[in-house]
Amino acid sequence: MQWDVGLERAVVHTLLVSGGSALLATTLAVILSFGIYFVKIPFGRMIAAWVCSMLLIPVYVQATAWSAGFGIQGWLRLSQVDAAKYPWWGIASVIWIHAAASLPACFLILSYGWHRARDATFEQAWIEFGPRHVATRLLPSRLAPWIISAFLWTFCMTQNDMVVTNLFQVPTLCESVYQQVQFGKLRSVPIFAACLVATVLGALSIAAVDRILRQPTSREVIAQASWDPVPTRSSPLTWLAGALVWGIFAMAILLPWLGTLMRIGIESRMIEGQAVRNWSLNAFLSSLGHVLDYRIEIGWSCSLACWSTLVTMVISVSLVTCISMRRGSAWVIGCMVFLLALPGPIVNLCVAWLLNTAMPSSLQYLGDQTLLGPILALQTRCLPVAYGILWLAQARFLSAHASILAIDKSLPLWLRGWIWFRYTRVAIAASALACVLIAFGDLASYLLVQPPGVTTVAMRMFDLLHYGIRNREASLALILSAVAVFPSWWLARRIQSQ
Repeated sequence: MQWDVGLERAVVHTLLVSGGSALLATTLAVILSFGIYFVKIPFGRMIAAWVCSMLLIPVYVQATAWSAGFGIQGWLRLSQVDAAKYPWWGIASVIWIHAAASLPACFLILSYGWHRARDATFEQAWIEFGPRHVATRLLPSRLAPWIISAFLWTFCMTQNDMVVTNLFQVPTLCESVYQQVQFGKLRSVPIFAACLVATVLGALSIAAVDRILRQPTSREVIAQASWDPVPTRSSPLTWLAGALVWGIFAMAILLPWLGTLMRIGIESRMIEGQAVRNWSLNAFLSSLGHVLDYRIEIGWSCSLACWSTLVTMVISVSLVTCISMRRGSAWVIGCMVFLLALPGPIVNLCVAWLLNTAMPSSLQYLGDQTLLGPILALQTRCLPVAYGILWLAQARFLSAHASILAIDKSLPLWLRGWIWFRYTRVAIAASALACVLIAFGDLASYLLVQPPGVTTVAMRMFDLLHYGIRNREASLALILSAVAVFPSWWLARRIQSQ
């Protein structure tokens, strides 16, 4: 039991796990983006598309994939038992899994920053002063807000989750509060400390967004830049960048899914009193067929995702259209980051209080007989993402049509709304798709407020992860990953085009 873990220890573990994951994921994303967008290594576009296709894969699926290859029966022993015996091994495992899970998002944020950096000023500096000047003088200032944003994103997504830390028994603030809520041993100090960390992250995001808004918006971005890559294909820098990019890609993206593929087809047989394990195609296909055993859980997850997305889109569209881009958007994003960084168990506490205490007694049945609790809890995860995508679309809309908008102020409100919808409809579709997949894959935000009789895929996988990865769980993880690949790639393309 970790509900009574000391505050200092929980804070240290939180900063170590969240900060380590954020630093590692951001560093790897910087190397990837530098090699792909600056040095332009061979097959860089293919690697970028593959990394972006992993964008919306849930963290519990990532944990399943890593456990399949490195679990008790995997290539390298990495289990909860070992984590309990060797705490630093468990911490390193949590950092690596969260960093690998956040790498696609960090890479997407930085690729958006690279796209904004490539304007007429960039090309002129390239021609007049050369690539070294651009890399050392121009890019650091322009990419700094996006690097900070990638760091904050990973920190928030690690800070609010307790699935991986619970699996490897790492007592962070989030894990400690989860144990307290689960066993009815609430203590105010850890909750306050977790909220304080979320508040600090929100304040830092306000500063980053304010710096982004202060950047000139009149620069014309070069869609197809005419400048050449830094070196020739045979230069040492190209080989070094290529080796680093391909190494990161193989270790963080390919390796866990190769382990999953191997785990699905492994079968064990007793031969002369000894267990012999081998891989067979029949076992692989049979395991994939057992995914249908989870159809009830998949149904609940789809229902929850659709209703949560509907509520999220109504709120996010209202906020984007009603709040001024420069005056209030930075503060709204700060609040969104606070919600995103708020640990899931605290979200559970707030939703439970709302349903059981603040709501009139005549309506309290909604908490036990409907999905209202999980839908409300998921707004802390879906709303920040939806608002962020729509905010980028709104910024581009205002920048591209400032003069026309000044003339259109005399038009009726409904007509101006229709014009805005026609321009941002792709961004609306992208944000809705992101919310569906996030709500489908999230667990920590609503784990303790699920109504009786409701079991989602995330909940089922969370339970099964504690007993080792079997063929069926690995098959389900692979199918969920395959379903998320194309939507993730499409979403990344839409965001990069904003």
